[in-house]
Amino acid sequence: MEAELGVREELQLLKELQELDLQLKDLRDRLDQVPQQVSELDQGLNENRRILERAQAIVEEQQREQRQTENEVVSLREKLSKYKTQLMEVKTNKEYQAMLREIETIEQQIEAKEDQILELMLAAEDRLEEARTLEQEFQTRDEELRLSRTEAEAFSSEAATEIDRLEQERENLASAVPSGRLLQYERISRARGGRAISRIIDGSCRVCNVVLRKQLIAEVKTSARIATCEACNRILYYNAD
Repeated sequence: MEAELGVREELQLLKELQELDLQLKDLRDRLDQVPQQVSELDQGLNENRRILERAQAIVEEQQREQRQTENEVVSLREKLSKYKTQLMEVKTNKEYQAMLREIETIEQQIEAKEDQILELMLAAEDRLEEARTLEQEFQTRDEELRLSRTEAEAFSSEAATEIDRLEQERENLASAVPSGRLLQYERISRARGGRAISRIIDGSCRVCNVVLRKQLIAEVKTSARIATCEACNRILYYNAD
């Protein structure tokens, strides 16, 4: 059999119950956001890694191109040396002139290749410096994101434990509220986004801001009965302070 409670006692229990419910709602809402937060953090980590890998790939490609060009210069120099040796063995002036033209062409090719190597070296140095800067930024950002991920996961574990504790506390508290009043509270709470009770401030309902009738305010002040706001239907209470 339920114990008889006065209006003040019922309102105090309902205020405590709402406080617990709001804490639970806040924790559950935040807990629901953790998977999305972790997913976004992982996406950030992967995107940073892709940016760094692209920069490194560009550096490696330029270095490969530089090595290839250097090998081409080596081949051209070997060819040039061979032609210069053959130049001493030609029999006719026509062959001699043709060989000179070949040698001149190869020397021009070598000069062009060496200019290309210099450009590649300068570009590679710039890219390498950019890659080093990106790597430093990546490591800093990577640490920040991993720390945030760890904190989000730690919160998830702590929140789950706290929710269990608050749910037990709520169950104990709810058992002390008369069943009819508890049903009324929970019905209003579901309809009003988790806020079933509202304080009277300056003659108005604090939540919906509707001005209340003086008679209704007087009844709440004197704890004559448990009354509800005529606009939002929330249970009203009054604190002199």
